[in-house]
Amino acid sequence: MLRLLVVALVLALCATGAWADRYSDCNQSADPDRQIRGCTSVIEWGEKETRKNRAIAYNNRGLAYGRKGAFDRAAPLPRG
Repeated sequence: MLRLLVVALVLALCATGAWADRYSDCNQSADPDRQIRGCTSVIEWGEKETRKNRAIAYNNRGLAYGRKGAFDRAAPLPRG
């Protein structure tokens, strides 16, 4: 039982590290590719993520695409 608890704790700590990396990558602006990956990861959490964090991620990802000159990806037109 103790071994199972230790494994669960280690997995939880690893997941927390990945969570923190996702946000720090999305909020940095030195490397646009890293920022795009981090923001996309936040966005992909969907409803599990807060609306505010998703909005920030969409904004930051758009800015990163803009810095790369990928303006068609920065602000895609709505489909309809």
